[in-house]
Amino acid sequence: MLRGVVIGTTVGMVLGALVWAALVAVALAGGGYALAGPVWMGAAVGVFAGAFLGGWAGIVATTATLERAEHHTRARVH
Repeated sequence: MLRGVVIGTTVGMVLGALVWAALVAVALAGGGYALAGPVWMGAAVGVFAGAFLGGWAGIVATTATLERAEHHTRARVH
């Protein structure tokens, strides 16, 4: 399960940073603003959002592992 969470978090952080940076860049494009600061800020927000959502996705993806462990434990107890 930990492996799935780590992979999900890592992928989520990278994708979140890219999506948010692109979103900020598109929003400010053509406005005459300096893009470097806001794009980096958007990437930082994307890293945090991606860490949360990627961790959640990793847990959801490994739910079957938890269910198998639970059924195995219940079978030994009864």
